[in-house]
Amino acid sequence: MTHVLVVGGTGAMGSHVIQHLLATTDATITVPSRHPGSAHATELAAIAPDRVRLVRSDSAALEVLIGQADRVFANTDFFATGSAVGEYQQGLHLLAAAERAGVERFIWSSLDSAVSLTGHPVPHFDSKAAVAAHIDLMRSEEMLRKETDGWYTDHVSVLTTAPYFENLRDRLTPRPDGRGGLTFNLPLGTAHYPLVALDDIAWFACHMFDNWQSWGARDLAVIGDSLTGDEIAAAFTQVTGTPSTYIPMSHDELRAVVPDFSHDYAAMFQFFANRDLYARDRDINLLCRLHPGLMTFKDWLHHTGWTHDHPPRQLRTQARGTGLVAPDRDRRRPEPLLPKGTKAGRQLIDGIRFRVRTGVPRRDAPVEYGRGARSTTCSTDGSGPVPGRRAGPEAQVDRGHHLGEGRPGTQPEKARLQWWPPFRPHGAGDQLPQETPRRRHSI
Repeated sequence: MTHVLVVGGTGAMGSHVIQHLLATTDATITVPSRHPGSAHATELAAIAPDRVRLVRSDSAALEVLIGQADRVFANTDFFATGSAVGEYQQGLHLLAAAERAGVERFIWSSLDSAVSLTGHPVPHFDSKAAVAAHIDLMRSEEMLRKETDGWYTDHVSVLTTAPYFENLRDRLTPRPDGRGGLTFNLPLGTAHYPLVALDDIAWFACHMFDNWQSWGARDLAVIGDSLTGDEIAAAFTQVTGTPSTYIPMSHDELRAVVPDFSHDYAAMFQFFANRDLYARDRDINLLCRLHPGLMTFKDWLHHTGWTHDHPPRQLRTQARGTGLVAPDRDRRRPEPLLPKGTKAGRQLIDGIRFRVRTGVPRRDAPVEYGRGARSTTCSTDGSGPVPGRRAGPEAQVDRGHHLGEGRPGTQPEKARLQWWPPFRPHGAGDQLPQETPRRRHSI
């Protein structure tokens, strides 16, 4: 039985690769994680507990795990280090350990090298691309040495991807325009946004493992579509029937919502303006021949069923280190005060985050986040919502059942929840203000 190590398996791409491996192979899978006990990691392991194992990751443990693997899929997290050099060194460490262990098939998940293609750097692209360049360099060294079974040449492939369609749904969520429609507010200008579905990335990764270097090259660069902001809004309107418009986001707005990495993201969108990856750097005919089901944006909208009335649940594990997605330790902090049951607790948190990002009052919260008070309040005994109670950074939850309730002369202490990020909610009778609060983005 094949054993696969998925580095970055709790992230958006890695979790899709794992699900595709489970559906199409009998492989066992190990997933190293900084937080193997987190709710998301536990959910992932629960998909197939007899085949998926999550373990705490550190350098020493990773070396051992690589030594036990037949195949490795590696998608490292730039934002976990916040350093281009840090991610580059992490990639080299993984490759060196895999070479020592004699891993049979190693896929490095990369992005295009902005600095090589345009002369202008995009750190979170260039760090992954630098590892791909190192792989090419080692292939040249193996050729120079006349190696007949060079490890980098015959046992390593690079899968170059692109931003996900899911970004538009889960991280750059369009906001209600107040007239029954949606507004896509993106820092795209008039450029084309190169995009691909996570399901398709997972399909190509598994195809590469199972049909090793059989597509006429060692590496593969994938994409699904490339659209301007206006084309994104028009496609959404056509498929869902919801009137949608596009409004460019200025760099000042971007800096306000992503203070630590705004210059990196601004450089990325400028890179898309300077370089048409779809037309110049992808072989669309090859991709469609390999995968006839490769989705365009419209295909993806039909496939996911995303509509104005049924937005998807939020991704929880992306953009670590940007300050835009609550880390697992912050999500665990209020758990003792949330409604009993894992699903209800997550629904509460995700409902609050949805309102922060869209600015809608709680009465308009989508059904999947709970209706009315359910998406913003909870009872003192954790059994469910308390109608009419306001919530937010000022929210107070009775903890008398923990702190002496029922003893003479003792008043239940009020525990203040520090919701992330801070916001001022609208009550049930409030009107939506003329200028809705700026939502936070993670791109």
